[in-house]
This record gives sequence, structure tokens and C-alpha cells, in this order.
Amino acid sequence: NDMCVWTSPSSGIPFAASASSDGTFKLWSVDMRHGIWSCYHVGSYHDGCGGAASVTISPDCARLAVVYGASVTIWRVSSSDKDVCLVEVLMSTQSAKLKEARFLCNGSIVAWCPESGAFVYNRNNSGKLELSWHSPVSVKASMAIHPTQPQFGLIVATEDGSNGVLTFEVESPIPIGFFLMPSTDFQAVMYVPSPEAIRKVRPDAAEGHILVLLDAENGEFTLLGTEN
Repeated sequence: NDMCVWTSPSSGIPFAASASSDGTFKLWSVDMRHGIWSCYHVGSYHDGCGGAASVTISPDCARLAVVYGASVTIWRVSSSDKDVCLVEVLMSTQSAKLKEARFLCNGSIVAWCPESGAFVYNRNNSGKLELSWHSPVSVKASMAIHPTQPQFGLIVATEDGSNGVLTFEVESPIPIGFFLMPSTDFQAVMYVPSPEAIRKVRPDAAEGHILVLLDAENGEFTLLGTEN
């Protein structure tokens, strides 16, 4: 169902995690001499809860978030001794079946499902993740995570049946941006560096990013920016 890859901050060795419909998530390491990947851990939560929908690694590569039904399970992972331990379980609503959860750059988590919308989990004063807010938007297909800012974008359905892109910051359920899409039914959205940031036209443009909407059926894509 999903897969993520990261590099150990200490050793530089790549690792991977996968989530499967059989209810398990698997952790993988690679033999750097022969380029062969092998599974070193198989985990599950509550007998699989109908399957593991998504998996994502935290920015510090120390925690793994795996979606099971209405829950986001947080696992502590260690690349040195390959130890895996369940440390937190984040609940959305009892009826929600989450489709995807992703870590943001500040360690917060955003999750969504088509019927119930988006759920944002921020850290409280004690350092624990808790549900901060919920936006009952009708999420269509995909979520984009900003690589350097605690922001994300969602492809959503509007009240008149058309599609749009909403962007949020983790502090508030009030969108910071909206774009009404053409009739094309896009299936994916992602952040990429803006052309100005790549060319370094402006010294302060290094953090600039734009949204790219992808239509897998006809090969079209649309670029969304805030300046032009």
C-alpha cells in the first residue's frame, strides 16, 4: 500500500519501510556490498485492523507512523540496533478509515480520509502528539507535504462538485491558500523548489516552493505558484 525510504543520520546507510494489505508493516535494510535488500522486522497492530494503509518516517528518522483504520500508530525505530517499539497511538474518529498520514518538517502529523477530512496532530507541552484540529473537507486523492515549512496541500472536492487545492499551516484549520482546478481530474500533488529558488535569483528564495498537480491519465501537469 505504501513505502518510505530514509538514510541513517549516523551511518548514512539507507533503510526502508513498507505497509501492506495483510495488516503488517515491514522494515528493510540493504547490504551495501551487494545491493540486496532484506526484511529485518515485521510488525502489526491489533491483528492488522484491516490492513496497514500508509507508512512515513519522521524528520529525525527516529519514529515511524503507520496508519491502521482510524488510528495512527507511532513506532520508535533505531538504525543502530534495529529495535522497534510502539510508543504512541493517535486516534481520529471511530468511524474514520484513514487513507494516509505524513510527518511534517516540525514533527507534527497530518492524516486524512475521503469521508472525514484532514486531522492534524501537534505536540503538547509534555511533548506528546495530540489531535489539534480537524477540517471536514472532502479530500479527493492526494496530499502534499512542504519539505521545509510546516504546511501541506490537499486535493479536495468543492460544494459545486468541482475540484480544488487547499493549503494549510499546522496551527489552524483556516486554509492559507486555495486554487480552483480546471475540469481535469488530478490524481497527485507535490511540492517542488520554485524556479527562482533553483536559479537563486533572490537571496531569500531558497525556501520557495510551488505545487505541482499531476494527471496520470493524460500526462498533463499544472504548476501553482504564489507570485505568477
